[in-house]
Amino acid sequence: MSDNVDTIIEGFPYSSIEKISGEPSYHNIKEVERKLIKNASSFPSELGGGQHGYLGLVLSPEKYQLVTGNTFTPHPNPGSIPTFPEHPTQPQIAQISTTHKEQLRLWRQQHELIKAIKKQLTNAFDDKLLKEIEDTYTGYNNVSIQEILHYLYDRFGEVTPSELEEAEKELSQPFEPFEPFGVFISKIEDAIDIAEAANCPFTTQQIINKALTSIIKAQALPDAAIREWRSKSTADKTWANFKRHFSKEVKDYQRDQGLTAKSTYNVANSTNQALLQAQADFRTMTEQFIDEFRKTNHQVDHTPEPLVEQAHATTTTDLLSIIKELRQEVAALKQDKENINPNYKRKPNQYYKKKPFQYCWTHGATKSHCSKNCWGPIEGHKKEATFANRMGGSCFKLLDKEVKKQLSNS
Repeated sequence: MSDNVDTIIEGFPYSSIEKISGEPSYHNIKEVERKLIKNASSFPSELGGGQHGYLGLVLSPEKYQLVTGNTFTPHPNPGSIPTFPEHPTQPQIAQISTTHKEQLRLWRQQHELIKAIKKQLTNAFDDKLLKEIEDTYTGYNNVSIQEILHYLYDRFGEVTPSELEEAEKELSQPFEPFEPFGVFISKIEDAIDIAEAANCPFTTQQIINKALTSIIKAQALPDAAIREWRSKSTADKTWANFKRHFSKEVKDYQRDQGLTAKSTYNVANSTNQALLQAQADFRTMTEQFIDEFRKTNHQVDHTPEPLVEQAHATTTTDLLSIIKELRQEVAALKQDKENINPNYKRKPNQYYKKKPFQYCWTHGATKSHCSKNCWGPIEGHKKEATFANRMGGSCFKLLDKEVKKQLSNS
């Protein structure tokens, strides 16, 4: 493969990344990062398990471990010349030289790939926004891809409290057994990213517990699949293993139910067609009924046309009169209510309003209970968790203004 940076970029799935105008938001940065992830993953490598290309150049070591279950160690620079032992034999020289040559090739290839990804990353944002981390003489040579992304998120990628709350809620949504399993995983990993950007990352145990709860809520997969997962050792209960285990179980379930992406679409499409047909049938029946009603009205006692029109007019007048009376009654009732207590307003629960927030490992900041007295703890719940020591617990509402004010005053 060519070492030319532009040639490498041309071979990426996303060879062009649109430049963001002005200061970026969290979602702008995340969109660029996702494209870089696709590009890095498309470049073959035996590193980090051998199935994710150079994904480890973009993701942090912790994130790579979480997502893949493996450790990514980049190719080290072997130096320009090989190192030989004292008094090497010819076979040793040949073997060491061959190994060094291959190591140097891989390192140079990796180096060119890093330059290509950095070029795409830095070109996606206004130059002035990156001046803090750009060296006057060496540019971005001494800054890693991960460090550039971290700077962008830290400087411009602020996550709002509502976005963090939405991420928490997303982790609690029931799994849809008719959807591809990847859709479920993607939603969870999006929530993980938002929590990390808000400096309230979920622990691996929290992620797995919430995902498992969502699957159990769906009541679709066999109990044996849940039991098999729970019987695994703690060391095997990684997020990567969770995805592998339940991906297979969901695939088997959908196959047994005759569900595929195509059949799921057909079911939804058939449902829509049935609804449209029902609406059409109802419309036809209504029109037929009105037709019959009109015919019947015109045929009763063979009433002359002028008398029929008079009867219709009288009936319409009566109906309008009844509607008018009902409106007057409603208005009178409203007036009576206002006369009883014109200044009545529902008072808020002042006691609850004054109650301080407490911390719960499962539910985050809440006024109803603390971690010790949690009414609905999830697996791994820690009763000793407090605001001062969350012990890796929930970040729900921690960015709320009222909570931050209480913590700053305590």
